[in-house]
Amino acid sequence: VSTQSRSEHFFTFLSAKQVELIEQKKTTALKKFTIPQLPIANVESPFKTTSEYIEEFGKVLSTLSSQSTKLDKEQTELENALQALSPSLALWANSEGDLEPTLSKLGEVVSKNGEELGKLVATKEEIFSEGIKEYQLYINTVKNVLKTRDHMQVCYIILITNHLEE
Repeated sequence: VSTQSRSEHFFTFLSAKQVELIEQKKTTALKKFTIPQLPIANVESPFKTTSEYIEEFGKVLSTLSSQSTKLDKEQTELENALQALSPSLALWANSEGDLEPTLSKLGEVVSKNGEELGKLVATKEEIFSEGIKEYQLYINTVKNVLKTRDHMQVCYIILITNHLEE
């Protein structure tokens, strides 16, 4: 569990997630022998709005994550291009007597810009991407909880129906 989380609640959540995974392994075998899965479409779910919200939020975060990855890649390519341009400007400055001070300064500025862009990409990855990953983990857990709740609801309805028929 990463202690880099920005929130104490997320840290607690992530710690609990490890315990949940251990418990899930134990109960997987038991689920095979329980009442079979039935379509939940006929069962009214008081958590339907929550489930729909979680689905949409998950899609938005997934889009943000992919766009962030794409932006990181493009920024890294730009950084590499700037780092490659700086030595070229220095060589050009050496061959041009009148333009030497201007081209040298331009090479220094381009080099500094590339370095700062690299720092920006690293900082953004550390701050922004980690938060997205934490929220995606949270969303996946809520989805699993809702599925488990729906399964329990179906089992309950079947048990009640069978009991009333007897």
